[in-house]
Amino acid sequence: MLNDEGIVAGCEGDIPALISMAILHYLTDEPVFMANPSSIDIDKNEIILAHCTLPLNMPDEFYLKTHFESGLGVGIKGVIEEGEATIFKLSRDGKEYFVSGGEIIENLNSENLCRTQIRFRMNEGVKYFLQNSLGNHHLICKGNYSKLVREFFKW
Repeated sequence: MLNDEGIVAGCEGDIPALISMAILHYLTDEPVFMANPSSIDIDKNEIILAHCTLPLNMPDEFYLKTHFESGLGVGIKGVIEEGEATIFKLSRDGKEYFVSGGEIIENLNSENLCRTQIRFRMNEGVKYFLQNSLGNHHLICKGNYSKLVREFFKW
């Protein structure tokens, strides 16, 4: 709800993800979804990303379900419009970052994952997540802003 109001908020005390979220939001003026990599398909260069919360002004529709890991409380199942998107993460020390444009190609409904689930086809190599990922939580917004993020980090 705070993210809906333009107040950047994350979870689990993940400060690098929170800073990444703030950068992506303030550069793009788009709502930003924090998500965990859940499944990787190297051959298709796709990743499934999932989380139990997202800004309510990002999905086309949403449903209230239970929180995945605990089965308690509320988790949000959002349906995000398919199309161009950006995935981004800043390292803990702020010296490195990862960004890729890509496409949200599907919303999923697995009961064995956090509630909001997307299949994302990346422009950059998905092996990043297996070989040198900067952390678990990554940030996604609608629209391809990878060039804008790279320009921001040039200075």
